[in-house]
Amino acid sequence: MFLFLLLLFPLIVIFYFCNNTKRQYQFVFFASFLVSMIFCTIAGLFGTSFHLYKADFFSYFLFLSLIEIFIPLVLLTGIFFLWSKDSVDFKINALFPLYAGFYMIYVPFRELFRSPEYSFFGMFCKPVLFVCMAAGIPSLIMLLYNYFLRGNKNSKKLVTGISFSILAFLYLFIPAVLEAWFFCSGNILGVILCAFAYAAVGCGFIIINNRKNTAVQSIFFSVWQRK
Repeated sequence: MFLFLLLLFPLIVIFYFCNNTKRQYQFVFFASFLVSMIFCTIAGLFGTSFHLYKADFFSYFLFLSLIEIFIPLVLLTGIFFLWSKDSVDFKINALFPLYAGFYMIYVPFRELFRSPEYSFFGMFCKPVLFVCMAAGIPSLIMLLYNYFLRGNKNSKKLVTGISFSILAFLYLFIPAVLEAWFFCSGNILGVILCAFAYAAVGCGFIIINNRKNTAVQSIFFSVWQRK
């Protein structure tokens, strides 16, 4: 029951590094992995199991968005961009190993030690959602970077960039929406269908990004690009 939760991120990361052997990305991954281990150990020893699973949808969504998505991603991305002296392209390329290293520990920790019950959503849907988020957000960031900083400053580019900004914001918080919806309604079929749609949209972002010949090397296209 726990195997999928525990092994999905490691298998994706192994596949990624089998086709992307740059040591800089490996260093980013292991640094993030170590930070996550330290954080989860401290949280497990000295934190509480406080949660809002029985609250209303909005309160639970807000709680999940802050604890599991917004605060971790903002801190990870902000510290990494300030600390790294590399190019912007490298920093965006390194976001997937950065996010994967952290969530490889954090997602199982949240489900196994901070969830009131083991559910189908937590064991199967949530790992898929966070893998898609970790892979899709860097592609969206690169698209925004290209449209706003590299592209021509015309109205069409501006509208497209704003559209991608809105999509990035919505895409970021969909996992929290689906989890809050599941625990407040119990509609597992609807959640599964939306999770598949979320994964498909994430793949679409990656495809668009690769077709525009940007610097991000997608984990889904690394094998194809080598052939």
